[in-house]
Amino acid sequence: GILGMGWAEISVNGITPVFFSMMQQKLVDAGQFSFYLSAQAWPHKKTSELALGGVDPNHYTGSFSYVPISKDGYWQIHTDSLAIGNETVHSHFDSVVDSGTSLLAFPLATAVRINSKLGCIDAGIECIFETCPDFAKLPNMTVTLAGIPYVLTGEDYILQVQEPGAPTQCVSGIMGFPGQLPENLGAILGDVFMRKYYTTFDAANNRVGFALANHN
Repeated sequence: GILGMGWAEISVNGITPVFFSMMQQKLVDAGQFSFYLSAQAWPHKKTSELALGGVDPNHYTGSFSYVPISKDGYWQIHTDSLAIGNETVHSHFDSVVDSGTSLLAFPLATAVRINSKLGCIDAGIECIFETCPDFAKLPNMTVTLAGIPYVLTGEDYILQVQEPGAPTQCVSGIMGFPGQLPENLGAILGDVFMRKYYTTFDAANNRVGFALANHN
């Protein structure tokens, strides 16, 4: 099933979302929930984790930087800029941080512009590599939030798909969304971003916080 963690503004039939109900009933220590997304496949012992009521210090390093919510509903935040290598692709737009989106989702034209620099073969909403690239030769992607640059390397945004008995296939973690994204958003920062940056959704203070994830 799907457990919605968004705001009441997008709740079906006006039902109080589960985490906000937990806050009202004082079932959590703090009005925030946090995601650690493991970089290693199950059954590795360090699996992904959802922390309700706080953060787990075992899963991040350094301190959090916060971005205020720009609109209640989705976890929507203002984004200063998006760059691939030294080229700014888009500036001053809103993004949604979403654990339910596996990749980084952009309007189709933006995704094509980025993927064209990576050497993959465009297959519509996906871009697939004939052979896995040398990650060190791929450009960094930088998402700047509240003045702070969050960098994704090629190793971060290229997915390595392994099927039994078949060679590893590499797929770009940048997907194109046909038509406009919901609410005319510029991006959905999904699991590709959240795997690199431990993310806390601070409902009590209307903000989202990011810290470098600890995968050791």
